[in-house]
Amino acid sequence: RGHRRDNQPATFVQPEAAMVQTTPYANIIQAKWTSTPSNRLLLEAGISFLRGSFLTGYRDETQPTDVTKFDFRQSVLFNAPIYASYSINFSRAYALSLSYVTGSHSMKVGYQGSLLINQTNRVRNPTMLAYRFNLTTATKYVAAKARVRGIERKNVHIGGFLKYIVPPPGLLTES
Repeated sequence: RGHRRDNQPATFVQPEAAMVQTTPYANIIQAKWTSTPSNRLLLEAGISFLRGSFLTGYRDETQPTDVTKFDFRQSVLFNAPIYASYSINFSRAYALSLSYVTGSHSMKVGYQGSLLINQTNRVRNPTMLAYRFNLTTATKYVAAKARVRGIERKNVHIGGFLKYIVPPPGLLTES
């Protein structure tokens, strides 16, 4: 995903203040099972797991000691990103469906669900400094507390479906 804006306070971000995202690892495991209990029934089940880590940090030309600068009048962030972060994602997805087929009609019912757990640690710019500008005049100097902010988010999605298909007249002919 390369260079990211990632919820910075400014509308515009200069290249040196953009973050770079790398993915040290991402592992995906998937399995699907299919069964035909009869000539009219089809049963399908699947599961998928994803575990990955994502680093969001400084570009090569920006040093961790560079100070973040924000021009609030022009809404431009420049000189350095506000923070670096490290996140670990763990996602699971499930699917189950049953299909019933006759000569001219078919029906399919199913369930789909997923769970995403995202754990993120954000580290402020190590200098703990930021300057706020009004055009080119520095109006405020901010010294932030040194902190690591941990965030954990959980997203759950559940859904079901029912599909009933009747072909248009004349599409299927019996011989």
